[in-house]
Amino acid sequence: RIDNIVNSRLSNATITEDGYIIPGDGTEVECLNLDTLKIESNKIKSFVKRTSPEKILSIKTRSGRFIKTTKYHPLFILKDNEVVEARADELKQGVRIAVPRKLNFIPEHKFFTELLDEIKEDDKIYIPYSEEYKLILLSIKGDLTWKQLSDKIGISHYVIKGLLDKQSINLFYLINILKYANLSDLEIIKLINQLISNGKKTNFNFQNSAEFSRFFGYLLAEGRLANSSQIWFTNGDKEIVEDYIQLVKKLFNKSPLVREYKPRCWDVIIFSESLKKILNKLGMSSNTENKKISNIFLKHSSEKEISELLNGLYCGDGYVSKSSIEITTKSQKLARGIEICLLRLGILFSTKDQIKGIKSSCVSGNYKTIVISGVNNFIKFHQDIKLIHQSKNRRILNYLSKKSNPNLDLIEINTLIKEISKEQNI
Repeated sequence: RIDNIVNSRLSNATITEDGYIIPGDGTEVECLNLDTLKIESNKIKSFVKRTSPEKILSIKTRSGRFIKTTKYHPLFILKDNEVVEARADELKQGVRIAVPRKLNFIPEHKFFTELLDEIKEDDKIYIPYSEEYKLILLSIKGDLTWKQLSDKIGISHYVIKGLLDKQSINLFYLINILKYANLSDLEIIKLINQLISNGKKTNFNFQNSAEFSRFFGYLLAEGRLANSSQIWFTNGDKEIVEDYIQLVKKLFNKSPLVREYKPRCWDVIIFSESLKKILNKLGMSSNTENKKISNIFLKHSSEKEISELLNGLYCGDGYVSKSSIEITTKSQKLARGIEICLLRLGILFSTKDQIKGIKSSCVSGNYKTIVISGVNNFIKFHQDIKLIHQSKNRRILNYLSKKSNPNLDLIEINTLIKEISKEQNI
C-alpha cells in the first residue's frame, strides 16, 4: 500500500506548506517510460504526503477501470502528437489516457510472511508441539527463570509451561517466542507446517503454490466459511469436485466430507477452525460481498499462481460465450482483485456494473461483470489458464479461429496516422 510506503519513511521527512516530502532511498516502482511508452522499473525520486483536499475526483475509463485522485494528480495523454502530462481536472470525456496493459511483478518468495502480523491472540489458532520449539525456548532462557523469560517475552508463564509439557500452543504466543529469539519472519514461517483443531492436525505450510492457488480460487468462486469450524465448497461438475477433493487431500492431508445433496450437486466440507481463520485472513469470507484477493496473496504469487487462482475462479463462476469470457461477482473487492490478476497476465478486459435480482422476491443487488473478448485475449487466456472445466475449455478453443482488434485504453494515435496520410497524399 502506498500509505504504508510513505508513512514508514516520515522520520526522514521535510515539512512543506501542505504536508511532507522525503528523498528517495533507492526504492523502485513500475512507471511509464515516456520515450519507449513501456512500463519499466525506476527509482523513486521523492515520497510526498499532502493534506487531503475536500474533494476527490473519480475517473473511469471506457473499459471500466477507475481511479480516485486529487484534481492536480498528473495523468498521461497524447497532445500534438506527444505524450504529455495533464492534471486530472483537465480531462474531458473522450480523452484517452495511458494505463498499463500488463503489470510485471516477480515475488521475492512465496511464503505468506505478513500473516504473522495478522495473527491475534483471540484468533485461537493452535500449532501442535514440536521439539524444535522447545530447543529454541531453552536456547533463549540463559540464567533467567521461566517466569522472568515469560515476562520479557510478554506472555503468561503457563504458555511456556505448556510448551515444555509438549502441549499445542497458540500461534500468537509462538510467534512472540520466536521473534524474541531474533528469528526473521521467513525463518519463523518455515518452522510452521501444521495447524491443530479439536485434537486433529491439518497440514499447512504458509506457502503459496499452484495447487493452493487453484484451491483458493475454487473457494472464492463457490465456497464459504461456515460455523462449527466448517469450510464449504458447492459445485455441480464432477470433474471440478474431484479436482477440489484431491487438492484438499494433497495440501492439508485431510479427507473432506462429500455429499451429493441432489443429483449432480455436491457439498464438500473441510473441518478445521484454524485453517478457516487463516483462509479468512487471505480473503475468504462467510458471505460473497466480503470475499477478496488479499494483498498478502498477490504479493507472494508468480504468474503461475495467478493463473491457477483464475483457473479455480473461472471454473466455478466463469462463463464462456461465443464471443467472450465473463465472470460476475457481488464483491467489489473481489472484482478488483480479478482485474489485477488479469493485468498481471497481460489479458485485456472491460468491466461493467450490473443490477441483478430475483423477481419472485423483489430482491436485487449491484454486481461487477468482467468481460474478456478478442482472439488475442482468448489465446492469452488459454495459454496461461488451462481450465479444468472441460466444456468451458472447448468453447474457448472453438472461438480461437476468429480475429479481433482490442483497442480499449490505448493512447489515441489515429490523429497522427491521419495527418501523415494527408501529408503523403495516401
